[in-house]
Parts: sequence; structure tokens; C-alpha cells
Amino acid sequence: MSRGRTSGWSPSTSFKICCRIRNSVVQLIVPNLDHCIHMIEKNIFRCLPNIKKSNLAFSETGVEQEEEVDPTWTHIQGIYEFFLQLVINEAVEVKMLKSYVTPEFVSQFLELFDSQEAVERDYLKNILHKLYAKLVPRRKMIRKAINETFYQLIHEGHKFNGASELLDILASIISGFAVPLREEHVIFFNNVIIPLHKVQTC
Repeated sequence: MSRGRTSGWSPSTSFKICCRIRNSVVQLIVPNLDHCIHMIEKNIFRCLPNIKKSNLAFSETGVEQEEEVDPTWTHIQGIYEFFLQLVINEAVEVKMLKSYVTPEFVSQFLELFDSQEAVERDYLKNILHKLYAKLVPRRKMIRKAINETFYQLIHEGHKFNGASELLDILASIISGFAVPLREEHVIFFNNVIIPLHKVQTC
């Protein structure tokens, strides 16, 4: 008696799909990585929209006012998801990716953390964390750029929407510091972490 065909995912099926995705990345994305990064930059590096809520109170209208949503977010979200999958894919090697992660790129990327969209900041946090983990040669540069962002917050006192997300990344980075601390890390604690306790805009 023959058995009926079973539905659902099997380990072999998942493995085959993963292999196909990897092959697609190798065949399509890697040879055109320059164009892919250019596409990502052109889409995500933009003036952040100002999302506002209606000034009418709930009691005045009888209807709860919903927050406006950036009409371009559906498109932007797809770009972020593409970027995230690009970073974590093993077929995209460090030597390929690191040339695109320049100080200018990181600076512009960090500016996006001021987005009012929590879901966008979450994508940014995940992508930056993955970039930091993957691109060991760029870690010092990324830490320096994050420090400069917090210097502005500490000394200029302006509101910055992505402070908590960047602090999450710093917490992960700090957990990897070796003991005794290097001089660079001691300076980091003295100039960034300790002064942040006095900042009210985080």
C-alpha cells in the first residue's frame, strides 16, 4: 500500500531551498554588488518624514486618532529586508562588503536612527549589528561613528529618536570587551557612557 504524499517542510526540502537561494545570490547579487549597494543607498538615504498625530483629542471626536504612516514605508521596508538578507548571507564575503562600508556610509546610516518609525529603527539596529559582527576590519570605525552620534546628543542636548536602539548595540559591543579594558575602551566609558546618564533626551 503506497503512502500518501505528506505536506509541510522537510529538512531536505529546506536544504534544497537554501542552496537555491545561495546560488541565486552567488550568480545574481555578488557579480552586481556595486549596483545593489548603490540601489540601497539611493532608497534609504533620504530626508526622514515628519510623522504627526492629529491635535484633536479622543474625547473631542469620539474616535481614537491614528498616527500617520509614511506612504513610502512599504517600499523602504523591502529595501531594508533586502539589505539585511544581503549582509547575513555567507556568499557575500567580508572582503566584498567592507569596501562599501565607509565612514560616509556609516555616518549617513546612523542619521537614519532619528526616524520616527520604530520599525525602521529596528531594521537599522539589526542591520548595523550584523554589519558590526561580520565586518571585523570596520568595527573600530563603526564604534567611532556611534560615539560621535552620542557626543552630539550629550553636548548639544537635542532629541534623538534612535538613542535606545544605539544603546542596545553598544550593550552588545561592551559585552565583548576584554578585561583589563584597553585605553580606547576606558576613554569610551568616560566620554560617552558615563555622561549619557545625565542626558534627559534618551
